[in-house]
Amino acid sequence: MNHQKTLAFANMGELADYLGVSKVSVSLALRNSPEISPKLREQVQSVARKAGFSPRGYRRKSDEKMQSRENIAVLFDPEWKNDPVIQEISNHVVRRLAELHLPFELVQSTSLSEREYPLESFTGVIFDFSTAVEVLPRFAHLPQVAIMHEKLECGPWDSYKPDERLAGKLAADYLLRQGIRRWLLVWERIWTYQPEEHSRLEGFRQRARQAGVQLRELGYDHRQPTSQLAETFLKMLSDSDEPVGIFAFCDQIAYQLCMILDLAGRKRMPGRLEVVSCDNTALTRSLHPHLPVVDLHIAEIATCAVVGLAWRLRHPAALPREVRLYPELVVPSSGVN
Repeated sequence: MNHQKTLAFANMGELADYLGVSKVSVSLALRNSPEISPKLREQVQSVARKAGFSPRGYRRKSDEKMQSRENIAVLFDPEWKNDPVIQEISNHVVRRLAELHLPFELVQSTSLSEREYPLESFTGVIFDFSTAVEVLPRFAHLPQVAIMHEKLECGPWDSYKPDERLAGKLAADYLLRQGIRRWLLVWERIWTYQPEEHSRLEGFRQRARQAGVQLRELGYDHRQPTSQLAETFLKMLSDSDEPVGIFAFCDQIAYQLCMILDLAGRKRMPGRLEVVSCDNTALTRSLHPHLPVVDLHIAEIATCAVVGLAWRLRHPAALPREVRLYPELVVPSSGVN
């Protein structure tokens, strides 16, 4: 009498070995991800059904059991620890997780490539733009949300970010209301993924083209000496006596440019020499006179992402979603709106 061997898998690694595919492929197939072929997806799901296999992190749970068994990995990169935007994201992520009584642990993202089975004890992941794209496949099987990660669209993750194109347009509209017709756009590559087509920069450029203003750009590398940046920046400003409006891509660039202007004895004045930036952080708020800034609502984005992850844990099979929050212009009381 022939006895057919019963299929049984203790984890996704065993299922992947049985099928001769990667663990990531199995993870994506079980999540109905469009990133793998329908044929492979059906093959993985068919074998999983026959074996009665359901990944621990994706089993349906009651609300009570979920609350007691969840363990969220909050990824961080120590090299970005002093970035004001990262700090704000981290503070609000941790605060909201605590308010929702979701257990979590801080996990160094740069260590994931060194582990054979990274994050196997976790049921969800939340990460921001400091997490390198290269490590994402290491936890593709887990419910996850990405915060302000411009290198990502939708994938197996959910994405939470500001409307970047609108942010650029708001900055441009402010300069137009000031009557400034000569603009300088300043960006740095480490903060600006694909600057030639970045949505924030493109929103600003589009308004410049529509208004027919003179637009010049200054892109630089963070390894470039500050003295070299200052020389180039001040030379571009001195090419004409006309009023000039400067759009700094982010808070750190704005702060650096304002320090250069201060040391050069160049006074910022509404309608004459203006710096407008994104990121309403403690860094930009420390400048005097205060800057007009496009507030991306970083705290709200981070908070929404945590709530979104809690929803994703309960709806693992739902399609990936992208959530964009509207930014708004914040003008100092002494400025002209």
